[in-house]
Amino acid sequence: LAAEEEEETERVLRALTKEVLGSDRGEALLNATEALAELDLAAARAEHAEWLSAKPPRLFRVDDEIGTKSADAVRLPGMQHPLLLQPRLPSLPRGGKVGEDEEVDGWESMEDDARTKERDPRLDDEAMEEETPRVSTRFEATDVVPVDFCPPQNTRLVAITGPNTGGKTASLKALGLALLMARAGLHLPTDARETAAVPWTSRVLADLGDAQSLDLDGGLSTFSAHLTRLRRILAAARDTRDAVVVLLDEPGGGTDPSEGAALAAAVLRASADRSTLTVATSHYEEVKALAEGSAENAVAPFPGAANAAVEFDTATLRPTYRLLWGTSGESNALAVARGLGLEEALADAAERRWRRGRAANGVAADADAGEEGAGARLSVATLWERTHTLQYMLTPKGEPIPPPLPGAAGASAAAATSADAEEALAVFGSTDRRAALGAALPALRGKVCGDAPLPGVAEQTDAILSALSVLRVLTASPARVMALGRADAEEASNRAASVALPAEAFVSAKLSGKLVRQLGDTLSLCSGSLPAWCVALARTCPFLFPFETRQQLFYCTTFGLARALHRMHGQTENGGGGQDLRVGRLQRQKVRVSRERILESAVKVFDMAPAHKMVLEVEFFDEVGTGTGPTLEFYTLLSRELASRALGAWRDADARSVDETGAKEPVTAPHGLFPAPMRVDAGDAGDAAAPKSPGGLKRLDLFRLLGRVVGKAMQDSRLLDVGLSPAFYRAAVGGAALSLPDVAAVDPELGRTLARLDAAAKRVAALRASGAPEAEWRGVTVDGAAVADLCLAFTLPGDDAFELRPGGADVAVDAANLGEYVDAVVDATVGGGVARQLEAFRGGLRDICQPAALGVFSASELERVLCGEGQAWTPELLSECVTFDHGYSVASPPIQALMEVLCAYGPEEQRAFLRFVTGAPRLPPGGLAALHPRLTVVCKQPSGAAGGAAGADGAPISAGTTLADKDLPSAMTCASYLKLPPYSCVEVLRERLGYAVNEGVGSFDLS
Repeated sequence: LAAEEEEETERVLRALTKEVLGSDRGEALLNATEALAELDLAAARAEHAEWLSAKPPRLFRVDDEIGTKSADAVRLPGMQHPLLLQPRLPSLPRGGKVGEDEEVDGWESMEDDARTKERDPRLDDEAMEEETPRVSTRFEATDVVPVDFCPPQNTRLVAITGPNTGGKTASLKALGLALLMARAGLHLPTDARETAAVPWTSRVLADLGDAQSLDLDGGLSTFSAHLTRLRRILAAARDTRDAVVVLLDEPGGGTDPSEGAALAAAVLRASADRSTLTVATSHYEEVKALAEGSAENAVAPFPGAANAAVEFDTATLRPTYRLLWGTSGESNALAVARGLGLEEALADAAERRWRRGRAANGVAADADAGEEGAGARLSVATLWERTHTLQYMLTPKGEPIPPPLPGAAGASAAAATSADAEEALAVFGSTDRRAALGAALPALRGKVCGDAPLPGVAEQTDAILSALSVLRVLTASPARVMALGRADAEEASNRAASVALPAEAFVSAKLSGKLVRQLGDTLSLCSGSLPAWCVALARTCPFLFPFETRQQLFYCTTFGLARALHRMHGQTENGGGGQDLRVGRLQRQKVRVSRERILESAVKVFDMAPAHKMVLEVEFFDEVGTGTGPTLEFYTLLSRELASRALGAWRDADARSVDETGAKEPVTAPHGLFPAPMRVDAGDAGDAAAPKSPGGLKRLDLFRLLGRVVGKAMQDSRLLDVGLSPAFYRAAVGGAALSLPDVAAVDPELGRTLARLDAAAKRVAALRASGAPEAEWRGVTVDGAAVADLCLAFTLPGDDAFELRPGGADVAVDAANLGEYVDAVVDATVGGGVARQLEAFRGGLRDICQPAALGVFSASELERVLCGEGQAWTPELLSECVTFDHGYSVASPPIQALMEVLCAYGPEEQRAFLRFVTGAPRLPPGGLAALHPRLTVVCKQPSGAAGGAAGADGAPISAGTTLADKDLPSAMTCASYLKLPPYSCVEVLRERLGYAVNEGVGSFDLS
């Protein structure tokens, strides 16, 4: 009834108001009301000023006076806290309280004032009871100590330090109230003899008190509550262009003191850069050092920072509540605890423990302790803030450890024995391993990591990542690193054999988790706000992240937003959960090609600009197949064509001619495809097409096409069947400069020969440098034979027509020019001789994506992404990763027979089966579990059956029948769909499936 009465009253009042406002005098009444409100507000301000004995401050705009975000002119001399004055002054006119049930526009406190109590005991409720003596004016309230908030010129950051209950927070709140009172047009209770000056602030952002909650759902701890508010404050300060003042009460509290201090210093620096003025209270030494700096730790003062301390009376052991500028205060926690009535025994015990802790850290507890002596111990803080140079060496086995260097720490320690050294160094592995590491480190300086800093990271992070990169190179390519020194490559390889560490040793679980969470943020991907460190770190130090994470990053950042969302959508569907993504269909470019002219068709297809952006779908002339299957078949056939001997573009271990083997026969490259050298001085003549090259395709055009094919296959998530050499990936994608060790990876026999010649050349160079007689250095042999007796000329091994220098066929190799010969062969094989082909490949790849994007993968991983992988099949794996449907189950006899046959397949038989079912001869990274669409096997109705699901004996057809033994299986490659007749036994299934796989490879007639 009461609610209905209120509603009726409101309805009547609204009707009357509408009637009055609708009359002729309605507008006049509104204007009079607004004028009356203005007059009433002005009168209220005047009465409030008289009640407080306050005076008007000088307001200024920051941009007008100083032009920058700096609070030069902030002056609050003798400011008394209005809330401390209120209970001591006569009651306000009309009996109201300042601020009661009101919100001030512009004040954005990050606390609930109704729950927060001031830490200063002067603001407690008990201290504000009505029994407080009243005075006529604020000047008689001598117990309300005025605070002089007058920072030095150009101050942007103020740190208020000092004892607990000393008035730090009260000073902070007095400043905040003064700013808001001035903004509201109120006078301030400051020193009447001086003029206060405050900036016009659009926002006052404050973190005061504790918003800890014990909610079971989403509750906040003290630290997390403060951190949440700090994050909001920093974001608001960054996004506000006008003057902003930030007030922070003990930032970094509620957690480990060392981490909290570092966090507080970082937050205050950021806040000072974003605000007009930042004022914070703190007990941390790191915060005090922002204004004072630290000569000991080589820390410069932060520009615009100033310290202020609340005064502490050492005689009475009580705070005076005055603010002292230019100095920092001590916490004096033990003295304050005694003053607050803590049991004396507890206070004494705490002081003894505190003194023991300082003594253990080498710090005198007395205030007059002198500076550290030469032999004094370091405090914990000093230990971790200083830079200490460690000098070390490896001690040969069996020899005593040499004495420490003069002045080194621990000089008084007794010398350890060799056995002690072995025990201490055991953590680094065997003696051979430690010796290999010691030999490798000097060779790395300036040769492996280089001097260029990593992009997108800070200097300190760059140093850490450089060290990790060195360790990674040491373990991934130890022989290559050893070869940078003066030792011969074979010896270096032997010494480094035991150095390698598993790749998992360098994976950072924390960084990987952060990257996964970033990639899961769809909004960040859509808005292009993925943090720069994600891509920069993954490309420069990919070993920090697992392969799957880097693969996800690659596809989310390389080929545009639409493809990234489609990939995430596919993963969501396959995973059966996650966020619901709704994305449109990608545009597709459909083309028809001739199975007999694959290479010529590919040149035309990849010259089409739309094919670089749209999803490519291929169909073959006069064949029924369409969709993913024929497209994968096209890439498989094209891969074979790209590796054909007729192109004359690749190194070939087969010495037979093209006429003897056939034009379309692939080259023999047991260690991967690598370009055949082209003479640097031959110009366009070196790029001439081979005599039987399909369509007269030139070499450089071939490599440009290959770059486009590789990029397009990765863009559309297709698989190729082209086995490129790891050295090709490193040089073409990573831009690595190949050298002698890489020759062995391309051609092991040539690499071993050049390694022996290089070792002899180094011996010759060493003898000549030492001034040995000519007869001695010319007598250097290679496998017991003199260099001149090897009958070598300056031509490429295996190709006498390829001269390494003009007239090289007539220049004999001897001891004097052996080093030049080795360098020339290496350059022709993996350097200048293949540079133009590699650049053409990169040019084609750039049409689809930037080569640098592939830097997140190693050479072996690129092979997995581009060409897929094989997999050993077991019945358990097939049962888990294959779907059996349309009459079949995992227990069906034909399915059991199929799994037996598939598990017995070798690599080549597995490739043929996969090509028959999916169109590609290999599986994507992750094996059968990653195949999409999922491999499905269904029951194919036998042609001899009259229909129905049961045989003549009443058993179900899917259990196996002789009626199906003459039928052939068929496949839908676009859906990874195998239609398998229910054969009567495993022998029939093996023969029929093998026949279909071999006969159906040339077309889609069995679809």
